[in-house]
Amino acid sequence: MILHTLRELEEMELVAREVHQVMPPVAEYRLTALGRKMVEPVEMLYRWGAEHAAVLDRGDAHVTRARKGAQGAV
Repeated sequence: MILHTLRELEEMELVAREVHQVMPPVAEYRLTALGRKMVEPVEMLYRWGAEHAAVLDRGDAHVTRARKGAQGAV
């Protein structure tokens, strides 16, 4: 699965792959310039989630209870 994801990221030019000709072959991945531009917004989203984790967890519990209630009503 990870290989598939890395290949997709490579196709999108977010990562670059370098294969070293050793036995066994070794592939190294690095962020491209475009990939590095994604780091800041992803970190901002992560920080937002961490700062609001308690509220998000309560909301998740609310959704779970609502779903269970809806299933019981069917």
